[in-house]
Amino acid sequence: QEKRVAMCFQFPSSTAPCRIEGNPFANFWDELGIHFDKFETFYLPLIVYNEQTKEDWRARFPAADYPVLALRGTPASYPIQRENIALHAYLRWSHAVREERDQLIAANLKKPFVGIHIRNAVDFDRACEHVDDTNPTLNFMASPQCLGYSGEYGKLTRDLCYPPSTEIVRRTAQKVKELNALSVFVATAEDPMMREIQAAVGPHVKVVHLAALPHIDMAILAQSDFFIGNCVSSFTAAVRQERDVNNQPSAFFSFPSVLKK
Repeated sequence: QEKRVAMCFQFPSSTAPCRIEGNPFANFWDELGIHFDKFETFYLPLIVYNEQTKEDWRARFPAADYPVLALRGTPASYPIQRENIALHAYLRWSHAVREERDQLIAANLKKPFVGIHIRNAVDFDRACEHVDDTNPTLNFMASPQCLGYSGEYGKLTRDLCYPPSTEIVRRTAQKVKELNALSVFVATAEDPMMREIQAAVGPHVKVVHLAALPHIDMAILAQSDFFIGNCVSSFTAAVRQERDVNNQPSAFFSFPSVLKK
């Protein structure tokens, strides 16, 4: 604190000040309760593949003076490229996140538990309207995580992009039965479908949805005994990547295969 520096990529000819303003930039940091004390600009390649570029970054931002690089926006393309997936192995949740995660799991969930991510907001429904089952799209948003970067594992369909509620309930109940799970944790920004899922898994299984921040939901989902997410969602992708690092199984609604690194 009091030494937090925000950094903005800027061409040398620009004189515009570095600012963290508006949506999504300011909203993202404000939601995490982080405020910056200083702003700096830089003009260095954001994609680093050679030693000289690495040295340029180290020279401009020595670790002793800049232990954390807080960039205005993501430095990489979306969705994550195949060669960058391995970087997730170096990400660690902060102590505060781990502590809140563990407390919420201990207070609300019985193991083994199934974690699911439901993406059923209106904005996502509209986005998935672009998917045409008669002329399947090769990839859309984060769909390479289940279809592969060249569509080697299948083609995108409407049901894969926006799974029907019947599929969500069926797949969740199936996995609960297979694992003899005692709890289901639902992460979603819209309808958690609590009544439908509870009816399908039975009264002996506890179905939980918490009004937590998104990164807390991610951290909890990564600890589930089995995870089912949305193939097209980058939120699901972040959870799946953490689980891959720890060799934990994941699956996607409306997609037949179970993925385990």
